Amino acid sequence: MICHYSETSNHLNLMPSPQEIIQDAISVLHADFLKPLGFKKSGETWCRSGEWPQVINIQNSSSNTQNLAKITINLGVSVPQLRTAMGGTPVESNLKEYDCEVRVRIGQLLPDGGDHWWNVTSADESKALASSLGEVLKAYGLPFFESMLTLAAIAGELARRENHASAAIAYLLSGSRADAETHMTAAVQGANKLAVPKLKRLAARHSLSLPPL
Repeated sequence: MICHYSETSNHLNLMPSPQEIIQDAISVLHADFLKPLGFKKSGETWCRSGEWPQVINIQNSSSNTQNLAKITINLGVSVPQLRTAMGGTPVESNLKEYDCEVRVRIGQLLPDGGDHWWNVTSADESKALASSLGEVLKAYGLPFFESMLTLAAIAGELARRENHASAAIAYLLSGSRADAETHMTAAVQGANKLAVPKLKRLAARHSLSLPPL
């Protein structure tokens, strides 16, 4: 998705770099779209506080060059009680997308389900890029957050992503022990040998029954 650039970067009429365009777009996206929704910005990450904080992150491709940059959007939902039940410690500040218990890349929410990146060159316009990012977040990102408001929904999402261990504990917290045991069994059966003891300890900690393995 490429947006055509018609502005100049300064009074010398130099074309801006793709990274400058991205940074300008991030500033516009924040001011015009995310800040009014209650998201606070830190670098290329936004967080909206609440019982289950919601995180949006702009990720740059590792293959970016001076002439072409690619970005995508990552989303996360932090569920502190799930993190604690899994044996983790609370994240006190500067929550990042990778700290979240539920994580998804924007392409996974689009109709085709494929990985989705925005291509940015010096010919692109920052306001148009910001508008494109905002439109996709409005159509797919925010509805995803709205769908993740119960432990049952969190468990179902983790199960769809085949994150069976986390799904098991989320199901248990939601009151569904049978589903919890089903997914913990799947987690153990699908794990490598080094991970199995840890999973068995997690199951035992929550009194989840496992079949003979």
